[in-house]
Amino acid sequence: MAAGMELTTLGTGVAFPEAERGPTSHLLRCGDYAALVDIGSGALQKLHRAGGSALTLNALFITHAHLDHIADLMPLLFALHVPGYTRALPLDIYASAETHDIIGRAQDAFGDWLRPPPSQVRMHTIERGVQFDAGPLRVRSGTVSHTESSISWRFSAPDGGVLAIPGDSGPCEALINSLSGADVAIVECSTPDEMPLPTHLSPGTLADAASRADVGHLLVVHRYPWVMGTDVDDLIRKTFAGQVTFPDDMQRFVVTPRIPS
Repeated sequence: MAAGMELTTLGTGVAFPEAERGPTSHLLRCGDYAALVDIGSGALQKLHRAGGSALTLNALFITHAHLDHIADLMPLLFALHVPGYTRALPLDIYASAETHDIIGRAQDAFGDWLRPPPSQVRMHTIERGVQFDAGPLRVRSGTVSHTESSISWRFSAPDGGVLAIPGDSGPCEALINSLSGADVAIVECSTPDEMPLPTHLSPGTLADAASRADVGHLLVVHRYPWVMGTDVDDLIRKTFAGQVTFPDDMQRFVVTPRIPS
């Protein structure tokens, strides 16, 4: 039987502290393969709560180098220096060149404590618009409109299920390409339509992108208070006809290919 994907939304919140939601991180499993997509603060603890482990995690995919997406990377690199806390296989970290540059500068600041040996961590610099295999998954990178370090991720499982995680982005054609035909897509909705930003989405621009991309199931995350006070669900459904969910932290989903209508 072909392997499918399971997704756990470890962190569905934003850049400032909230009682119920942590910054961005998602756990993706496909058979015995496990990967994090982004690693905001609190992600490591939630990874263990979800039944995973930093010692057996296969990969980390980073969308961009803002702290609410990478803050727990430094504690992870630091922890791999603790005696006895050792991985059997190296952790593969996939990110853009700009993100790796920022990680390198943090390592320069903290020294060798943030530089585990190659037996523990392997860094992979990924260009936009390429495809490669990571474990059982086919991965495609893409471009979005947020920051110079941004890179979108799209994962295809052996059973045909497709998961798109573009990270933070404003409205752009590249975002639609990243989302195109995805069975499940995790997408931000940061501002109300009355507060348009070129680097973030609102209910209207999110619905337009998801509809044009023919997304099957839209998971809406990264909502700031000024959009939480609006009827986001109703605003999205005016344009988007697919399934819409507003996930909580630690919520689990199964990514399956859609049955053609």
